[in-house]
Amino acid sequence: MTRLILFILRFAALALSYALSCAVAAATITFIIFLGQDIGWLALNPQRDPAEMVLTWASASAFFGTVWFSILPAAFWPAVVVFAIQEAEKWRSLLIHVVSGAVIAVSGVVVTFGLGAVPHVPSGLDGGGWLTVLTASFFAGATHWLLAGHRAGKWLEPDRPEAVVE
Repeated sequence: MTRLILFILRFAALALSYALSCAVAAATITFIIFLGQDIGWLALNPQRDPAEMVLTWASASAFFGTVWFSILPAAFWPAVVVFAIQEAEKWRSLLIHVVSGAVIAVSGVVVTFGLGAVPHVPSGLDGGGWLTVLTASFFAGATHWLLAGHRAGKWLEPDRPEAVVE
């Protein structure tokens, strides 16, 4: 019964970590795309038209939401496979989780767009789409490690015996 409860709690932690990691990836992609064009949209400049500032922030927010809700289903099954391997093998390393984020992102792009696909991201970076996707996936992998990955497989370990007090 204890293992079942631990499994349910771990499943909930992984689901929350997945959703927040996808949000971090979407925020990173949004930030790279908007920052790659002009850094001025971040500043609250009194000379800028307030309507333009509101429109810029609203479009960045809408873009974030769109990217987030497109990443969630695209990376779901690759993430399930990677999370299951991490749990079974008890991989708790930050490096493994960052690289796993890249594996999930690349396989998510391949599953969504097909083999040989090159994601088009209108950023100011050379290498464009792949560089943006990999950067976002590294941040997502680090976020997953921070939220849930550093305790991967702990629930599978045998219970510690009770201390005997004499």
